[in-house]
Amino acid sequence: MKKLLLLFLILMIVPVSQLYSQEPSLIYSYPIDGTEMHLPQTQILFKINNEIYPGLQPKDFNIDIFGSLSGIIEGNIKKLNSWGNFSCIPKTKFRDGEYVNVKISFRTENGVLRELKDFSFRIADSVVKQVNMEQRLFGDHDEYGTFKTPVNQTRLDEGGSFEMPRITITKKTYPAPGKIYLSPMANAYPDSNYLMIIGNEGKQYFTQKMPLRCLDFKKLPDGRLTYYDSEKMKYIMMDRDFNITEEVGCVAGHTADTHDMIVTPAGHYILMSYDQQYMDMSQVVPGGQRSAVVTGLVIQELDELHNLIFQWRSWDHFPVTSTLVSLTSGAIDYVHGNALELDYDGNLLFSSRHLSEITKLNLSTGEIMYRLGGKNSDIVILNDNVPFSFQHAIRRTKNNTYTLFDNGNQRKPPFYSRVVEYAINEEEKTATLIWQYRRSPDVFSLAMGYAERLDNGNTAISWGWANITYTEVDPHGNTVLEFKLDPGIISYRVAKYPDDDYGQVTSSAAKQEEQFVSNYPNPFNPATKISFRLKSAGNVSLTVYDAMGREVRNLIEDKLMSAGDHEADFNASDLSSGIYFYTLRTGNEFTTRKMIYLK
Repeated sequence: MKKLLLLFLILMIVPVSQLYSQEPSLIYSYPIDGTEMHLPQTQILFKINNEIYPGLQPKDFNIDIFGSLSGIIEGNIKKLNSWGNFSCIPKTKFRDGEYVNVKISFRTENGVLRELKDFSFRIADSVVKQVNMEQRLFGDHDEYGTFKTPVNQTRLDEGGSFEMPRITITKKTYPAPGKIYLSPMANAYPDSNYLMIIGNEGKQYFTQKMPLRCLDFKKLPDGRLTYYDSEKMKYIMMDRDFNITEEVGCVAGHTADTHDMIVTPAGHYILMSYDQQYMDMSQVVPGGQRSAVVTGLVIQELDELHNLIFQWRSWDHFPVTSTLVSLTSGAIDYVHGNALELDYDGNLLFSSRHLSEITKLNLSTGEIMYRLGGKNSDIVILNDNVPFSFQHAIRRTKNNTYTLFDNGNQRKPPFYSRVVEYAINEEEKTATLIWQYRRSPDVFSLAMGYAERLDNGNTAISWGWANITYTEVDPHGNTVLEFKLDPGIISYRVAKYPDDDYGQVTSSAAKQEEQFVSNYPNPFNPATKISFRLKSAGNVSLTVYDAMGREVRNLIEDKLMSAGDHEADFNASDLSSGIYFYTLRTGNEFTTRKMIYLK
């Protein structure tokens, strides 16, 4: 017992770096040695084997950064979490075209620096200006960058302006209970953009008109709602009362892509970014253009404070020649990531449409675990002789199988789309087709689309760019619900969620009677506005606390206030960045919300 107590005391008072004779090893570092075309805002990331060295701090490391044009570049090392993730953000941007050398060292108990990693990378010669979703998806060319698609006339009301989207149910028997989320939009009329929640009977429970097209309207596992704002190029987070609580976007010079964003059980955000680079394609393929704009894929994981903890780029792993689209165009979207999904082991699955590939990525090391489909598949599909093509929406089911929406663009005519379900054996590198759905008559979805297994075993299918919007089928392939929007109106994704207390308003202008409290913006710097609604008059207190539960500001102290909407300003310029909580007290009722201060 005395020996155990002595060991405990040593662990408490001796620095971790003095307890080990062997230096820690890196299981992940970024950028990858020898890679090119990085942005000037690139951050240095690394992760240690944290199970052996759980207590290491920034002071235990040293990072030397040298740019061939910038010289010595300073940066602050930051510990991001207790899992061994660290970052170093240079104090100045790297310069275009320069080579950068980085040395990561560990500081021993004697103060001696032991090198852990020495690597170099190159910054892009010039940066392509990022464009928003409006320009990329509905500009002079479609999302392929290769041809235009005509859009049919949309329905107009008597005054000549676009009406609220009309939903026509063509079949309904016994669909799964729940509410359906969609975001109608059209190319022909710019004011046709909505967020909508409807029931199986077509009743509109929530409708919000949007100034620009919004994609990926859905409910997150933690209960929040989110959609992609094509003007801000960020995901907008809403609480259960449809109040905006947070904006989430990519960092380090990248902008978030429209197609998908997921939140992990740890509260981290995983997003995609389309990274456009100038390339001399005449050196790659005959007929290639000398100054083509080629779009790669970047995947970022941000923590709850929006710190970058992981980044992966297609440039470093997928040759441009892996693509299935033409390489002689002036604009080449060679990957076109369109879906993200956490696998049962916590690693990431993502869909690359223009590779016709599903990739599994290790989120700890950045290594590719397998590639399914396309030119570089290392998984053999045993019993499906029709390769999936230009797919969307890889999703894991509760039975540890996987569904995806197979658009089928590169099959021979007649074209058709379908839903497939595979069982994947990673050890044997095989995939078995265990279920598929192909509508009769066939539907061909030129682009977009979605499929997901529901809790009762039904499968929800959204057809994207097609003449049918949504089909729900039972396990035997029988249609139990189907509806469509008017011609020319499409929804990138349609998703169904179990019934809850969402969507009890008929429009965004309607007020709910119940009490609520929220703040915006969130995260904020340095000020945010806390809004709240009182269902009846009474004494009110509004107090802000830090992450340790210590009171930092009393914004309202036991003040008599009337029923209705109120707001209070909170300025944190004199506080440190981090997580804060605010509590609204009215009588015996308490409501607490989280907010994030980012400097």
